[in-house]
Amino acid sequence: MWEAIGRPGIAVNDTHIVGAVDGIISRLCTDNKITKSSITLHVVLKDEVNAFALPGNHLVVYSGLMLSCRNAEELSGVMAHEIAHIEKHHVMNKLVKEVGISILASLLGGNGGTEILKEIIRLTSSTAYDRTMEDEADEAAAGYLARAGIDPEYYANFLFRIAEQTDLPEELVLVNTHPNSRNRAAAILKLKHKTKTEYRPVMSPAAWKQLKQEIKIRIS
Repeated sequence: MWEAIGRPGIAVNDTHIVGAVDGIISRLCTDNKITKSSITLHVVLKDEVNAFALPGNHLVVYSGLMLSCRNAEELSGVMAHEIAHIEKHHVMNKLVKEVGISILASLLGGNGGTEILKEIIRLTSSTAYDRTMEDEADEAAAGYLARAGIDPEYYANFLFRIAEQTDLPEELVLVNTHPNSRNRAAAILKLKHKTKTEYRPVMSPAAWKQLKQEIKIRIS
């Protein structure tokens, strides 16, 4: 799979960068009774503003997304959304629909070629889920965030912000693959008002700033 992606610089050896994202996922999973050990995290040094789930509960996060988030709460929102896709089996349901059972069976049997892998990556990272799946993932994400003591409004703010940007660079894949970001943000705010909880910081502003600085150093 990584060969098909092109093996961009995977930050597996930087325990601080990977650990920060893993800590967010752990908090979301623990407070929502999701089996954390079933999710495999990959932090990739790549400019694209993107995160996506792959078959086998692999969650890929690009450094471009981390740099575009203004705080750890915004990143938590995107992570909650991708975890929802995993928990609701959207990844495999979509692939069965788009690729077909026979091709997936061949892949799972170890007979998948590079072109098949590239198609799976394209479908899961560069083509939007249908609106129903996106709405389901957002609704679940809002609940995950609230139960973990993370204000869903930060996620809504992130979606509003990327929806309002003009002259988008090619790297801003998240906008291209989620064209209803403004409507989704409004829906998340409505869901927030249905929950009453005490929110706790995910990371201090200073720690978040330092983390982003470390990412920039790695990229350079």
